[in-house]
Amino acid sequence: MRVHPSSTPELLAKEIRSAIAAGEFVSGKPLPQEALAARYGVSRSPLREALRLLEAHGVIEYRSNRGAFVATFNEDELGQLIEIRRILEQALIAHAIPNIGAPLVEQARMRLRQMKESTDHREWLSLHFAFHLELYDAAKRPKMHDLVARHVLPVSHLADSKERVAELRRVLHVADRRIVDACVAKDVSAAVSALDAHYEPMVGLLCHPLGTAD
Repeated sequence: MRVHPSSTPELLAKEIRSAIAAGEFVSGKPLPQEALAARYGVSRSPLREALRLLEAHGVIEYRSNRGAFVATFNEDELGQLIEIRRILEQALIAHAIPNIGAPLVEQARMRLRQMKESTDHREWLSLHFAFHLELYDAAKRPKMHDLVARHVLPVSHLADSKERVAELRRVLHVADRRIVDACVAKDVSAAVSALDAHYEPMVGLLCHPLGTAD
């Protein structure tokens, strides 16, 4: 996706983060600035600033004399990252539910249909990320929302495997529908329970084997 040449580093960082979340950039692989500048249609200056923001958020890392790389995590670090996301998302959905009305419910259902119909596993990962962030917008907790967006789970090795994504899709489709149903019913407890149903399969698929693809 190209962004406007005058886009801020923050917007550019958001686009790169979304691409990492969708598995388009692989954990441990380099992020060549020339290729990124061409992809997003920007100059080197805002790109460097965007990469520094992503480094500060732990999404990428700089290696001496080698440039920027998508961050890698050991099993303990990944476990902590998942726990951070779990706590934040539980709080966000609890704050969001009282504010979720019919338009947002319909938007969430549209995302469910898009995910179900998607035949591209990378596209599905991106849609799933958007599904959750859009619901959390209703929480009106921008800093918490931003923290969830920043703590991108390293799914790139998962995204390289259609079989793994298919397995994850089967489990999460049911949980995602439960989340929407809980939002309609204004049932915070049911929504938190459905969120928890996301994390058990994600721990297994992301951590075992860690950082490898089928």
